[in-house]
Amino acid sequence: MSLVSIIFPMFFTVTDKMYKFYGGLEVRTLYLAKLLGEDGYEVNVLAPRGSHLSYKNVKILTGNYRPWDGKTLHPVDLEKDLVESNLEVLSESDAVLEDNHFHHYHYLKSKDPENFPHLVMSWDHHPDNISSLPNFPCHVIAVSKWVMSALREKFKNLGHYFYWAYSGLVLENYPEVDIHDKQENLYIFLARFSMVKSPHVIIELAKEFPDDEFVLMGDTLFTQEGGYARLILEESDELDNVKILFNASWDEKIKYLKRASGLLHPGFWNGPLEWDILEGLLYGGKVLCYDRGAVREIYRSGKHGYIVPFASTEEENIENYKRAFRNFRSLKVDREECRNRVLKHFDFKKNSYPVYKKVLFDNRNLNKPNR
Repeated sequence: MSLVSIIFPMFFTVTDKMYKFYGGLEVRTLYLAKLLGEDGYEVNVLAPRGSHLSYKNVKILTGNYRPWDGKTLHPVDLEKDLVESNLEVLSESDAVLEDNHFHHYHYLKSKDPENFPHLVMSWDHHPDNISSLPNFPCHVIAVSKWVMSALREKFKNLGHYFYWAYSGLVLENYPEVDIHDKQENLYIFLARFSMVKSPHVIIELAKEFPDDEFVLMGDTLFTQEGGYARLILEESDELDNVKILFNASWDEKIKYLKRASGLLHPGFWNGPLEWDILEGLLYGGKVLCYDRGAVREIYRSGKHGYIVPFASTEEENIENYKRAFRNFRSLKVDREECRNRVLKHFDFKKNSYPVYKKVLFDNRNLNKPNR
């Protein structure tokens, strides 16, 4: 049976229960490793020291470093060490999947393509901060059609093959609940406390709508986010209708997903495919987001929530969001339809796993990407 090696980023340890403590899209790659192992493939997971897994046929391989702490080596150097510490194993693989940010393996393959196995890149961010890729074609699976289009446009002259497979939810992680048991004036935020996720917009809502309740659950990932998070905490202390759950447990998150009437996603950045939106919909919640990134692939404005026009200044955007929220509060949605939207289109095992398997192993059909 084939051997596949999966290279993770150097920002966090990889464990069986990672999904309970980290909400990034790499959770779907961990599930990919689990599914491949259950299907009989041998899987190497390259990840920071401290990582451990108990999945069938899945082995953890590390380099010399734990996750990036924001103080010592740059994550580029950490990724380089992880790859070069495991070159022998990588060279024995039938396929290599990069789910990282700096693509050191791709660079090495571009220098010596015959001695490096088939490469697939799993891409979960907009390429606006990347000026180039190694000049060697590879197969790129984007987490949404929107990301695929952006990649194809930016790197169209390099000969890469582009595909899309939604970074859907790992549904087995989410308990069944009564999605109709809602508190109508309760709204939640589920994301990092960072400027790109913009929870300060929720604080502004709370000031203007004192009769509604707002629960903000999140964490920080990068060291520079700590100062911003403290400002959110300080402002929330002055508001009786705001509750901050920093490092909320998985059970707390599920409890509020079950109860909340709606999920608020005020992020300013171009999100590739935001998991918190999918989680809100899965539990029958309506959703309020800016018209950014892949949002229009996830849900329909007026049917599952509203999509807010995105303006050129922060002040305009906050006003747009507050204006939309006034109507959002009274919007009635079919909660079963919200849930079914996820079950039909964003089930990773059903919708996306087959694409990854085909691109990783069915090399006969890779000359013409399935766009």
